[in-house]
Amino acid sequence: MYELQRVSDDIHRITLKKPAGLPELLSAPTHIYLLEGAAPALINAGHPAQFEALSEALRELGVGLGGIERVLYTSWDIEVLGAAANIPGADHFVFSPDMVEPSHYEAQIAGRRAAFRDTARALVDLEVGYGADELDAVDAVIKTYFPPMPARMPFVPLRNAHTVCAGNFEFEVLATPGPAPGHLCYYDAARRTAFAGGFSTLGIPKKMEGVQPYLISLERLQRLEIDALLLTHELPVMSRGGWSVRRALRFLNNFMSTAPAAMHSAPTVLEFIEADLGYRPESLAQMVLQVQRYKAPMDELVRARMIDATGEGLARKYGVDVEDDRAPLRR
Repeated sequence: MYELQRVSDDIHRITLKKPAGLPELLSAPTHIYLLEGAAPALINAGHPAQFEALSEALRELGVGLGGIERVLYTSWDIEVLGAAANIPGADHFVFSPDMVEPSHYEAQIAGRRAAFRDTARALVDLEVGYGADELDAVDAVIKTYFPPMPARMPFVPLRNAHTVCAGNFEFEVLATPGPAPGHLCYYDAARRTAFAGGFSTLGIPKKMEGVQPYLISLERLQRLEIDALLLTHELPVMSRGGWSVRRALRFLNNFMSTAPAAMHSAPTVLEFIEADLGYRPESLAQMVLQVQRYKAPMDELVRARMIDATGEGLARKYGVDVEDDRAPLRR
């Protein structure tokens, strides 16, 4: 299933749905962008399960896979890079800090599978309402979302400040860590257009590798003159893109500033999740994703010395010691 929209004279949005049965935080559709011109190009290739829909969409647009000369990727995320091997005739451009990674792509994804499974088992061991009988469902999610990937993946390495052409665009490559491993943005200053990948302009991001780099990257983007902001999991903003970036930065800064006020009772990450959402995620897989979503900002508050923490792993408690002179500010 797919949806097509022409968002400008030479950009098509191709929206691809996810496989059925995935938890909510993994079920958002993926937006791929076709850049028309003498050498048609794609921004991202999508999840492996979306490849048939992408292929059909390109045929409807009169291009076809064989007509794609370049694919530019905004991160190493499987929702972005996962289908790359299905487009062998194109040149694939990927951020690479050492000119090697992520060529060993299966090893990258294996680490993601292991982290997901380890968090699920830790939640079961805590005996907080999720049982070992749910681990099979977790394995099913892992199998669907993280299918086997090629052990080796050829690509053209990109670094910060490189220039790359695609369609009618001439992009500056901006290393923007935070949303996902190997994350970058493509910016065309003449057209005031930014393909900003996994950033979110709507509330707490569903995925973050690190809060500090995420905030720094947003600050870098807000210094640019952006009209059109095109994202992977949110609809493109074709005017006032810079305002959307500033809103996202303000929201996350405000969240980080006010979150300590909710930690006077020294909650664990699970208790904070339940308080912030107003409910406890039903399934073990859903809670794994929420833990991955919330633990990064909570650990960043500790790193920034805005709160203290005691304990380890998912049993770690976050708050401010009542003897600390910062405590009245958090109550």
